[in-house]
Amino acid sequence: MGSRPRGVAVADRTIEGIRVRVHAPTIPGTARPLIIYFHGGGFVIGDLRGGDWMCGTVAKGSDAIVLSVEYRLAPKHPFPAGVEDCYAMLVWAADDAAELCADADRLGVMGESAGGNLAAVSR
Repeated sequence: MGSRPRGVAVADRTIEGIRVRVHAPTIPGTARPLIIYFHGGGFVIGDLRGGDWMCGTVAKGSDAIVLSVEYRLAPKHPFPAGVEDCYAMLVWAADDAAELCADADRLGVMGESAGGNLAAVSR
């Protein structure tokens, strides 16, 4: 999948019991757009590492903060657990984006494969 690009800082956190990884440009700036990323994996595999290259590239290329979400996976956590996690992060971001030096008025979602589905239904 590639490695994170230079010029992007990464920090792991737990927000409301959900593991996330924050990708942010290292160049100082004002409040940036916030993009929430949901990884692919058929709802049963995947983790924060799988999105590092994409999230770092998007953070750097769009001068945005990218919040990668490690949602609960099936079958251990049946539907709708993953959807609930993703929606919880979207609600958190809308309310608390400033905590990440981000602008909640410029909030987007993205994902690949199953994560694209989660992005669509979390909106």
